[in-house]
Amino acid sequence: IKGNYLTPAAKNMLMSVAIENIEDQLKIYKNSENKIELVEMMISAMTEFKTCAIAYETLLDTGDKVVDNTLKNKLYETAIILKSFDDLILDSYLDPLDDLTRLYNLLLEYNFFSDYTVFIDEFDGFNVQQLKIIEIILKQSKNCYVTLCIDKEGFNELGPSLFFPIKNVAKRLEDIAKQNDVKINEPVWLNKPYRFKNQGLQKIEKNIFRIKKEVLDKDVSDVILYEASNSYDEADFVARTIKKLVVEEKYRYKDFIIVYRTEESYKGIIDTALQKYNIPFFMDIREDIDYKPLMC
Repeated sequence: IKGNYLTPAAKNMLMSVAIENIEDQLKIYKNSENKIELVEMMISAMTEFKTCAIAYETLLDTGDKVVDNTLKNKLYETAIILKSFDDLILDSYLDPLDDLTRLYNLLLEYNFFSDYTVFIDEFDGFNVQQLKIIEIILKQSKNCYVTLCIDKEGFNELGPSLFFPIKNVAKRLEDIAKQNDVKINEPVWLNKPYRFKNQGLQKIEKNIFRIKKEVLDKDVSDVILYEASNSYDEADFVARTIKKLVVEEKYRYKDFIIVYRTEESYKGIIDTALQKYNIPFFMDIREDIDYKPLMC
């Protein structure tokens, strides 16, 4: 959607102006000692409300039903601040948080997904804005497929479990389909793992977070568990193993990838270990451009 989009800095400035424009209508937030904190709080609240598709009118209606006067006033003042902000940017700027809402309103007018088959992949959850778009897709499209990261055992587990959030997503999608009389087919379970080529990693991926473990009846030589005393010992073991495989089994250094969760945990450790064994390497790390000289 084309337009003059708000930057975070511009959003902060305009929220400050929006609050000043209606300051005479405020009671609770009028004498806020820290205006910067109030601006940040309102932007945070606006982000939450917009992703949940809650309009300021909804806040006003809810406030009318609330008995507690303090909460009633907070809802009212939050609502008019958000309206003041929207009025301020109405003809000049676009808020990225409104993109899905604008898309939803456009899709109500145009049958865009007619005769299309839609695939939704790599999501582990949806906010309210996204669910409203999915509802349109379900109503308009010829077919819609949604992949969720859960297996049949986890889906059928009763009560809270590791996969409960994913089960909840599936339940919400089913409810949306039923409300719109959309046919729900039987789920297709993609049980064959393509990511891991060896049996050891496949079994680890399947059982690592399960209470009931599946015992592998074959010797697994392609997975090694090493109990290191610290990060330095761990890095040395990795480097030492790479060197051994290159020298004795004719591997090449380019055949290896070292993956770790957090950069800071191994900074200055893994590279030192590789240098110790004269192993050439490339580290894919982010660097702050502000501290780099300009190049012509």
